[in-house]
Amino acid sequence: MVSIFWLSSFDSLQGLTKLQCLESLRFQDPIQEYMNPICQNAFYKRNVLAMFPNLKSLDGERVTGRGSEVFRLLHELERDVNDEKKSNENVLMTSSNSWTSEGFWDCNTVQSEGGDEAEGHLRDLIKECNKLSSSAGR
Repeated sequence: MVSIFWLSSFDSLQGLTKLQCLESLRFQDPIQEYMNPICQNAFYKRNVLAMFPNLKSLDGERVTGRGSEVFRLLHELERDVNDEKKSNENVLMTSSNSWTSEGFWDCNTVQSEGGDEAEGHLRDLIKECNKLSSSAGR
């Protein structure tokens, strides 16, 4: 593998094109935050792959052979997501109306009809439990 940093043009790569056994190049590393100026070119990958048809790996990604299809699909997916983000930036957000009725989230709103009845059942249950507990202790 050959690692080259700080190349400003594709012309500076011409000397390497004669290396027929060259299979891997790295011009950028997002993890280490290294990037050559040529990577800014919109056709960077296409140009490099045209210059080096025997490459199997470019910037740590498989470009031919086993596993290259996965990287191609990931790049297409990333492009689609970015396109979707860009198209959503132009959408104006309208004000939304609440889907709940007014006072729905207020804590002081108590539905006492069923609540009083349930509270009575709970009190009766506690009384029965206390009776059973005291009779079991005898």
